[in-house]
Amino acid sequence: MAEATGLLDHPSLGPLVGVSLPEGGIQFRNLLYATIPQRWQHSKVVEDLRTHAPAGKPYDATRFGPLAPQPDGTINFDFGLIQKTLPVEHEITLDEEKCLNLVLTTPKATADARVPVVVFIHGGGFFLGGNAWPQYDVRQLVKLSAEASRPIVGIGINYRLGLLGALASSELTPAAEAGNFFFNDQANALRWIKRHVAGFGGDPENVTIMGESAGAIWMQFLKGEALFSRGIVMSGDTHLRQPQPLERGEEIYKDLLRQIKADGLPVAERVALLRSLPWQKLIALPQNTRCYPTISGGYDGLSWDTETGRAQIQRSFAWCKTLVVGDCELDATAMVPTFRFPDSLDRLRASLQQALLSPQEVEDVFQFYRLEQQDLVFEATGVHLGIVELASDVRFYCAVVTEDRLSTGSNVHVYHFHEPNPFEGPFIGRAGHVLDVAYTLQTYKHLLPPESQPVSEAMGLYVIGVAHGDLDNTAGQPADADTTLPATEKSVLVWNREHKRQVVPAKEYDQKFRRGASELLERIGVAKLIRALDLFQGWDV
Repeated sequence: MAEATGLLDHPSLGPLVGVSLPEGGIQFRNLLYATIPQRWQHSKVVEDLRTHAPAGKPYDATRFGPLAPQPDGTINFDFGLIQKTLPVEHEITLDEEKCLNLVLTTPKATADARVPVVVFIHGGGFFLGGNAWPQYDVRQLVKLSAEASRPIVGIGINYRLGLLGALASSELTPAAEAGNFFFNDQANALRWIKRHVAGFGGDPENVTIMGESAGAIWMQFLKGEALFSRGIVMSGDTHLRQPQPLERGEEIYKDLLRQIKADGLPVAERVALLRSLPWQKLIALPQNTRCYPTISGGYDGLSWDTETGRAQIQRSFAWCKTLVVGDCELDATAMVPTFRFPDSLDRLRASLQQALLSPQEVEDVFQFYRLEQQDLVFEATGVHLGIVELASDVRFYCAVVTEDRLSTGSNVHVYHFHEPNPFEGPFIGRAGHVLDVAYTLQTYKHLLPPESQPVSEAMGLYVIGVAHGDLDNTAGQPADADTTLPATEKSVLVWNREHKRQVVPAKEYDQKFRRGASELLERIGVAKLIRALDLFQGWDV
């Protein structure tokens, strides 16, 4: 059956045709927010969609637009993290030049409503993902908001990925602007939203962005441009893919030139060759997954230095009202392919030693994570549970702990997601990477067991509440925190294994839910442990 269409005469973009949803509201797809002048140039914001529509006709926003080029089958990797597929009821295409589009769902197609806006930025290691994937459709979250009489406009964006989004060299772009095409795309999407969302009934001064993993919004937050009012960081930290000096990008660039046998050509010729290569060939190269941000254009990571990091966060709270930071119990499930080695324990021990851990510290890590217990190896993956827990704690949980401590005096809220995955697979019963997103966006709610469906709804309502300002000016404490605690003792929100919402002091959470991991790992040194994991996983940094 053909979908019903809805017409909107947008005051700045021109007339648009979207899809009228059975539950009410309209979804506008493939809204081009920026154009790409040339490969490895920064995108330009689209101001009028009439120039992208047939003469005299409205812009067709009824079909999902193309995603950024990425390897085949990436959606199945993402489904594998959740351990359950969803039907894909539309064609998914890839296009290098037309991938900078967004999907906007409004509960009411009017410019008069001025409701809060929620923008979702997908993850995927900077080389996979997209807004046309059904698990990332914000439609159900918008529906929930309308049912709760707290409407929002929901938006999902695409941005460039892989080498097309990250390659950094002064031969391609001026050094001050090198790389970070994906971050600038995200920023341009937010600029487009600020300029045009009012015509869809959204409030341009009330924008909440939520990003997951590589799409987590720390970089936009720290850059300091007031493109949003509130932020939600879901299992993502700048140290996952730490921004690198331009010299590091130049190394990858030279390696790429050698790979395609262009390193001996004059500069103009090799740049022309790179820009003329079919994107299919480009993304098939091994360098496509070495997609690191570059310290340029105002983008930099969160400093390891305590005072510098605190100053970075404080600067952004001059305009950001609320920041929510969270993780999942076993986030490193997304990294399992990088843990598979025949001699994984020997390799891990050697990596810990190479990262300058003392012999006693190495033994402490092995004992704490029960790495000598062979019964903890997952039969389906061949990976030891202790390695997944170690990487989850170091790369995700300790980041949340650090960020929370650096934000003293700022309105930062913390959540930890332990809701057990109900779907069959290696990590059934554990909260792996992306599971909190699936629950929050409501895309899996109809497939969840009865005891888990209220958790999904509560997660969605939590985000809707953030967008409506429920956590503004609350000193970073959950609304139901114990007010008898000392002011210096922070509470955190936990979605526990019993399908309940629980608020506990941060120290109590660490002991009860993480077996005291932060104390051990901070004593050893999180920076050293990240270095050890980089060596173990073969991450060339």
